[in-house]
Amino acid sequence: MTIPMIAHKIRGHNKIEIYPICDLHVGSKEFQEGEFQKLSREIMAAENRYVVLVGDLCDNGIRSSVTNCYDAVMSPRDQRIYAAELIYPLKDRVLCSVSGNHEYRSRKETDTDPVELIMSKLNLEHYFRPDIAFVKIDAGDRDRNDIRPPRYCMGVVHGSGGGMRLGAGLSKTEPFALSMGVDLLISGHSHKPATAPTLRLECDMQKGVMVPRETRIMVATGWLEYGGYATRKLYSPVALRPNKAILDCKRFDISVLS
Repeated sequence: MTIPMIAHKIRGHNKIEIYPICDLHVGSKEFQEGEFQKLSREIMAAENRYVVLVGDLCDNGIRSSVTNCYDAVMSPRDQRIYAAELIYPLKDRVLCSVSGNHEYRSRKETDTDPVELIMSKLNLEHYFRPDIAFVKIDAGDRDRNDIRPPRYCMGVVHGSGGGMRLGAGLSKTEPFALSMGVDLLISGHSHKPATAPTLRLECDMQKGVMVPRETRIMVATGWLEYGGYATRKLYSPVALRPNKAILDCKRFDISVLS
C-alpha cells in the first residue's frame, strides 16, 4: 500500500510558520468570527506563514445529527459558502485540507463533503484529502556548500474521541503519530489546544544503528464561545489559544508555540 503525499517547495525564508485552522463551526451561534478574522490578518502580515485546514470548518447540523440544526444561524449550504469566503484571503497559503466529523455527516448521508466543496470553490481541490493528508515540505535554499535544506513530513488529521480534561486530544494522537512515522502531526476535534514532543527510533541500515527522531504533536484550538452543546454536556470552558508550528529552513528543527 502506498499513499501519495502533497508536496510543497517553499523557498526564500529562514523559518516557516504553519497555523492549523480547525473547528471553526461556521453556522454555530458560538463561532467567534471576530477572533478568527484577527488570526487571518496575522497570517497575511508575513509571507512565511501558511495554514492547514483540519476539519469541522462548518457546523453542518443536519436532521440526523446530534447537533440541533434549528439552532444554526445559517443553513449548511450557506455555511460552506461563507466558510469559503472567510478562507479566501488565505487561499494562497493553504498547504492541505481534511474533513472533520461534522462534515462526515453529509458524506455519509449524501456522498457530499462540505470541505471538498469549499476547496473546489477556492480552486484547491488537489490539496484536499477526506480523512488524512500527508505533506512533504522542502524548506529553504541550498547553502554555499550545496547542502540540501531540510525536508519535513507532516500528517494532518481531524482526530476523534471525547475527553473533558486538558490534553485529552493527545491521548489518542501520540500512538497514532508514532505509527505514522511523521515529523509533525496536527489534529483538532477536542477544541483543547495542546502540544507534546515524543520520540521514535528509525533504522539506519547503512550505519547499522537505531537513530532517535523526534515527532511533534499539535492539537489545534477550537473557535467556539462557551455555551450551547458544551454546557449541556457539562464540559468545562476551553481557552481560545491559536497555535502554530515553526519549521527551520536551515537545519532540521520544529517548535510549536501558542
